[in-house]
Amino acid sequence: MSKNVEYEKPIEYDMEPLYTLQVNLNSRTKQLNIWVDIVLGYFRCHRIYELSTDAFYDLQLFNNTKIRRRLNRDFITIIMEELLSLDYASWSNRDKSKLLVYWRTPKQWARIIYEYVYKA
Repeated sequence: MSKNVEYEKPIEYDMEPLYTLQVNLNSRTKQLNIWVDIVLGYFRCHRIYELSTDAFYDLQLFNNTKIRRRLNRDFITIIMEELLSLDYASWSNRDKSKLLVYWRTPKQWARIIYEYVYKA
């Protein structure tokens, strides 16, 4: 993980409601989409491809000292499950203790490669 690069977080990162799992389904969907974007941006910036689940739970990304809010473990698990369900991640081992995170889904990569080859 690169320590010299600072990830530029979106404005929503400092909004307190982002750290409380929303009850309303529409709000929760938007909230999870924001967290997926934040996690993917952070991982892309720091060039993180694979992470143990324990390290995922301990990411400073989920602790906003500016507004003194931190995601709890259950919420982080929901974010991890969302990454998996959207194909932005997969388990890299059988005991599901390591997560392989994709900056783009395999389907997005296939489209990029297809377009590159088609134009060449």
